[in-house]
Amino acid sequence: MNIPLLGRLPDLLPDDAWAESRHRRPYPRTDDPATRPVVLVHGAVGSRSNFTGVAAALKDSGHPVLSVSYGHHGTMPLRRNFTEIREKLANIIADAGTVDLVGHSQGGLLALAASGTPELQGRVGRVVGIGADFRGITGFRRIMPLATRIVPAWRGHLADSPEMATLMNYATRSTVPVTQILTLRDAYIPADRARAFTDEDAASGTPAHRGPTEVIEIDGIPHEKLPYSRWVGRLVAEALS
Repeated sequence: MNIPLLGRLPDLLPDDAWAESRHRRPYPRTDDPATRPVVLVHGAVGSRSNFTGVAAALKDSGHPVLSVSYGHHGTMPLRRNFTEIREKLANIIADAGTVDLVGHSQGGLLALAASGTPELQGRVGRVVGIGADFRGITGFRRIMPLATRIVPAWRGHLADSPEMATLMNYATRSTVPVTQILTLRDAYIPADRARAFTDEDAASGTPAHRGPTEVIEIDGIPHEKLPYSRWVGRLVAEALS
């Protein structure tokens, strides 16, 4: 398997991830949304270490917190990442029952699409995106050929790409409540694209999300720092409750 360079480099960094909730089976089970298990899904060129602030805030609010790693730091082609996420989430819900999904950037896209798959339908309570790429991007086309040599996953993030169409086939079946926490300082997922799931989106050729939607707009935090913020974590906890 050809692992992208930016998928290999993070392996050289110290692992300073937050302490995860007990991750041995059986997973915590509850029907109470206020204390339901939350599964965190990192973005491209990311890892579970990114969620230090969000994980801490969720634990403070009483949620058991789990996470999934995939696609060698999320750098592998988007379809491959999605296949891996589907399998891992299906294994978790087999033991945990209903879960909530919280995804940063690419992780939000994968979480929403997964919630519309046959194996997860009815087993996801809510999806919360943190600067999530729910409907793809429309910019960066000039640099995309070079960028995708470094991180193949990025090619699929163009709103009209074949990879995005594959994920939208599932995302548009989902009816779960979706909250998007966007930042006005986002240089990767601009506010118009972060909100695109709330209405018919010409760029991706998809209708509005079929379930309840909410958009929380903040400022002062760039895209890559969102999951490190306890403030953002508290917003996530409020959205889940």
